Amino acid sequence: MWLLEVAHSVAELFVGRQPASREEIPAAVRRAPGFDDDEKAFAAQTTPGHLGFLRRSGVTRDREPGMPGLMDYLREFVPPA
Repeated sequence: MWLLEVAHSVAELFVGRQPASREEIPAAVRRAPGFDDDEKAFAAQTTPGHLGFLRRSGVTRDREPGMPGLMDYLREFVPPA
């Protein structure tokens, strides 16, 4: 399922840092294999937030991991597609 590729790519965005600007999320989605197409990337970029994988960082528009343990697991044990 395509969610795994997008989740892995978004998780890589947070290696060694937090938070990420809201504008960085689409770029991370486009780095996922098969998501360099603008229409497909646009449709996928809201999914991590809707699923709780990302959340708002305080009162800013920045994003932070909503499921940091899952992000760590993906980076450590699930190879990128």
